[in-house]
Formats: sequence, C-alpha cells, structure tokens
Amino acid sequence: MTDTARQLLHVDPRVKIAAVLLLGVALWNTGWWGVALCGAMLAPILAVTISLREEALRMFKGFLWFTLFWTLLKLALGLIGDVPGIVSMSGALFFGARLFLLLLLGLALFLTTSARQIGQSLVWALRPLIGRERAWRMALTMALMVHFIPQCIQAIHLARQALAMRIPSAGFYRKMVLLPQMILRFMGQKTWNQTLAVTVRGLDSAAAWSSSFNWEPRDAWAGCLLGLFVLGILLL
Repeated sequence: MTDTARQLLHVDPRVKIAAVLLLGVALWNTGWWGVALCGAMLAPILAVTISLREEALRMFKGFLWFTLFWTLLKLALGLIGDVPGIVSMSGALFFGARLFLLLLLGLALFLTTSARQIGQSLVWALRPLIGRERAWRMALTMALMVHFIPQCIQAIHLARQALAMRIPSAGFYRKMVLLPQMILRFMGQKTWNQTLAVTVRGLDSAAAWSSSFNWEPRDAWAGCLLGLFVLGILLL
C-alpha cells in the first residue's frame, strides 16, 4: 500500500487537483462508510508525504485542533438547541470527520504538488475560457496563496517560540496582544521576500506559466480509478 501511495505522488498534477475537488464534493454527499473509505485511502498517502516534509506534521496537528474546536462548537450548539445528546454527538462527530478529511485532502495536495504545478494546471484549465493573460495572473495569485500556507504556519511557530524565549513570564492577555503583532511583522518580511523572488525568477509573465505536462498511461489509470473511487463513496 505504501508503494502505491509513493507512485501516486508522481501522477499528473491535473489528476490530483481533480481528485481533491471531486472527493471534496463526495465527502459532503456520503455517509459514514464513505467517510471511512476516504480516510483509508488518504492514510497511506499522508503517511508517506508527512515523512518527507518537516512542516507537514505541524500542519496535521493544527488541522486536528481546528477540527476539534468546530466539532465541540457544533456539539454545544446542538445541545443548546434542545437536540438529544446522542443525536448531537453523532452529528458533531460526523461533521468533524468530514471536515478533518477535507482539510487532509488539501494537505495531501499541498504536500504532493508544487505551487507552480497548481498554477500551471489552473492556466491549462482557464486559458480556453478567459484567455492566456487573465489565466496566468490568476495562476500566479493561486500559487502565492498556496505558497503562503506553510509560511503562515511557520510565522506562527516562530512568533510563539520567540515570545516563549524572550518573555517566558508573559500572561495570557499579553501573549494575545503580542502574538498577532509579531506574526504580522514576520509575514510582512516574507511578503517582501516573496515579491523579490517572483520578479527575479521571472514568474510575472505568461511564459513562466505555460504548462509542460506529459500525459502518461499511469495518469489515465489514476483518472479511471479516481472516477470509480468517487462513485463508490457517493453510493455508500
């Protein structure tokens, strides 16, 4: 199973993006068995990718805490609304499982596909509809958004680490005041560095986003398996 997951890392990025979009829709239109099937498919892929990227485990934990917060909030709202406890708990767990898997789908795409590949796939899909000029600008915007996800997480981690080292006795209120300021300062520096990087690498032109994908037989097989997998989730 791990070898299969490793092979999926090298599938055409257009197939991976389509997989995330279709599975995301299928997750919100299936039952517990469909959620379990999607989780079983994602587990080996994430096990491989998390071992390859240092920040992946940190992102996984962040998504887990994010899901826990919204699951508990949904449970609390259900209990306040006089919904029976068993029903509220079941609904909250089902909501949390789908939300967590949806976040993991995005994480798997981020870990297995570079921001530039996502941008090139977007240009390939949008160029016939809106033209080359507008397509590459949208691709650059999307690539920067994807690239800044780990940058934001790293900025939060660095801000918390710096605050713990410099002001270890800071109370909760002071931390909540200082942390946003430090994070914004870190992100401001990264934004300037990213702007320079885009200019130096020539990514601010249409030529940099022309796709050079090579469709191979494994991509066709992966696409067929994806269709069958999504259909199976929708039927469960």
